[in-house]
Amino acid sequence: MTAARDDAAAGPDTAPRPSPPPAHGIDTARSLEELEGDVWPDPEPPVTGLVETVHALRRCPVAELTAWDMTRLLGQRVGAAVLVPVALDLLRAQLDSGAWFEDDLLAAVAAQPPDFWAAHPHRHAETAALGGQRRGGG
Repeated sequence: MTAARDDAAAGPDTAPRPSPPPAHGIDTARSLEELEGDVWPDPEPPVTGLVETVHALRRCPVAELTAWDMTRLLGQRVGAAVLVPVALDLLRAQLDSGAWFEDDLLAAVAAQPPDFWAAHPHRHAETAALGGQRRGGG
C-alpha cells in the first residue's frame, strides 16, 4: 500500500483528537482582567514588589500562571472566582498522576474567606475532598 492509501485505510479513528476542555470551563487563554471585566489602573508610587506583581499577573493569560502565581494572587484575595476552579483542576491532576502536589496552592485555595465559600459551596466540597485525599483519606 502507498502512504496515502495507508492513511485512508487507517480511518478517522487514528486522527489526533483534541484534548477535552478542562472541567472548570474557564477560557484560560484570557487574563483575569478580561475574564472579570475589571481593568485595574496602574498603581501609584510608591509601590511594593507584591503590588507590582499582582497587577502584572492579573494581565497574564490564566493558562500562563504558575501554581506559585496563583498562590500569590489567591493569598491577596484576587481572582478567586476564576482561580479556585483552575487551581482545583491542577491539584486534582497532580494528585491523580502522583506528581508533586502544590500544598501551598491548596492552602491558598482553602484560605478563601467565608463569603467566597458561601457563593461557591461546591468548590468548598471539592477543596475538602482534595485535602482529604492528600492526607490519604480518599
